[in-house]
Amino acid sequence: MRRLISHWVVGFAIAIGCAGGAGASDLYLLPGDPENGQALHQARCTVCHETQFGGDGSSIYERSPRRVRSIEGLMKQVAFCNRQTRADLNDHEVEDIVAYLNEAFYRFTMD
Repeated sequence: MRRLISHWVVGFAIAIGCAGGAGASDLYLLPGDPENGQALHQARCTVCHETQFGGDGSSIYERSPRRVRSIEGLMKQVAFCNRQTRADLNDHEVEDIVAYLNEAFYRFTMD
């Protein structure tokens, strides 16, 4: 899985670099560590999600229709939540949370 993500990341990074589009700096392009992401998510994200969505907060990821429909969208959403909540996560921590959420809930492929 990491090898597949690595190949996708290189291509995506090149595309973003060539496009130079607005918001490109908001994307975290390196594959993260889902185990660390799970711990970070539990410590930094679930309190807000539980308050907003009830239960263990995971219904935000399983609701229909889904707001996040791609790995790029997931990256942007986690970065947005980080800014909005002032969670003060660094780039690597955001990458780890993205990796965890993708593995646990979304399962986006990087073909």
